[in-house]
Amino acid sequence: MEIRRWGGALAISLVLHAILLFLLLKNNSRTKVVELKEQALKTYIVSYVEQKRLLKKDEKLEVKTQAKNIKKITKSNELKLEKVIKQKTNKLVIDKNINAEVQEDLTLKNQNKTKTFKKLNPYSGVSSIINQEYNRSRQDHYKLNL
Repeated sequence: MEIRRWGGALAISLVLHAILLFLLLKNNSRTKVVELKEQALKTYIVSYVEQKRLLKKDEKLEVKTQAKNIKKITKSNELKLEKVIKQKTNKLVIDKNINAEVQEDLTLKNQNKTKTFKKLNPYSGVSSIINQEYNRSRQDHYKLNL
């Protein structure tokens, strides 16, 4: 019984697939024929003189589009240059302002300069004092022995 059920379902699905394929092929063939007819009409109706005229028109359009593209490129380059110049001038102005501020800070620091002394190590001078005393005593001893 199961085989009969599957067989019937298989037959129905095959019939539906065949119908769908037929409809798809039928619609596609029509559109292809129409496209081919339009292409044939376009190619064969135009005379030789008109073809030359259309070709010249196409060439003129290509030249115009190329010229427009060149203009767009030059305009974009000019805009880029203007942007770069503006950025550079802004940087220069900022740099000048920074330099002026730095110089003002330096002058203020020089004006407000106060002498600072290092903290003396209490034992740092002891060795120099001891050396001085030792040298004096040696000199005194040397003078006495002469």
